[in-house]
Amino acid sequence: MEPFLINTKNYHQSGIFDVILVKIIFTFFDVPHTLILAMKSMINIKIKIKQKYIKIQSIK
Repeated sequence: MEPFLINTKNYHQSGIFDVILVKIIFTFFDVPHTLILAMKSMINIKIKIKQKYIKIQSIK
């Protein structure tokens, strides 16, 4: 596991990578629509947590 401490550059790259990975998965596998929505919301939550963490780090 990568440490949760991340800089903004890594955050943006990982966000793009998540989107690409999800698109690849959905292209190769016929995934139910509810699962797609769940995956999207999980990624959005993860990004929001990272954004909050970056803000907390920058305040210190």
